Amino acid sequence: MRTASSEREVGVDTLWGGGVGRQASPCADAPGKVGPESWRLEINSKQDAVMRFSSTNFPDGIQRRRTAVDELNVRSIFEENDVVYAEVCAFQHDGSPELQPMGQKNGKLERGQLLTVSPYLVKRQNQHCYHLEQYGVYLILGRNGFIWVGEHAVVGETAKLMGTELENFTPLETRNHVCRLANAVHVLSALGFTLTAELIVETAEASLSSKVAVNDMVGGEFFVQTAEREKGAARRVHLVRKEIGSI
Repeated sequence: MRTASSEREVGVDTLWGGGVGRQASPCADAPGKVGPESWRLEINSKQDAVMRFSSTNFPDGIQRRRTAVDELNVRSIFEENDVVYAEVCAFQHDGSPELQPMGQKNGKLERGQLLTVSPYLVKRQNQHCYHLEQYGVYLILGRNGFIWVGEHAVVGETAKLMGTELENFTPLETRNHVCRLANAVHVLSALGFTLTAELIVETAEASLSSKVAVNDMVGGEFFVQTAEREKGAARRVHLVRKEIGSI
């Protein structure tokens, strides 16, 4: 989600209407504006979502009642245009989803790319957040059509010892992996394929084996190559199912 302050609201128009969501549906979101006791969040839907201040951990880490001072300091948690990993936990009386953050740092995502695809391309799966260890990358497939591809950040005491400069540094190799996987998402979504982690990684690997540069992945030749490869895979699956059905 992306955030906007009470003085500025960010809106996005999409060609495809996003769904409102269901309980326990993971999504990547952008905090929109600060409201009474909550953030308004852009979730690629007709309605913004809500995340209550009480559902987040404040920087001091102490579990306590939220005070007026805490509400004035909410930008110490999220700022405009931050991206957050959250799930739908309830719905308010007007039908707008209520979210709770997932993961560390209140679900805040950094050092990566947020992509937007048609929500129908992301089906409900057993898992929506993946650590692609071979790339050092996190991949999140949000049910709302927001896809996050970013560095798998080091957390905990080790990260604290590294210092701010190293903590904010992303190696060139990791950045290339992020861009290659993001371009794989772009190609697959443009071709209308249902997005899964396996298919995204397979497409990225195919670009590597064909020695296609990251920038060239969005060219017409790789689009055709990807479409033909997936068409051939679908044909093989159909033949296997046909053989099994005849047994």
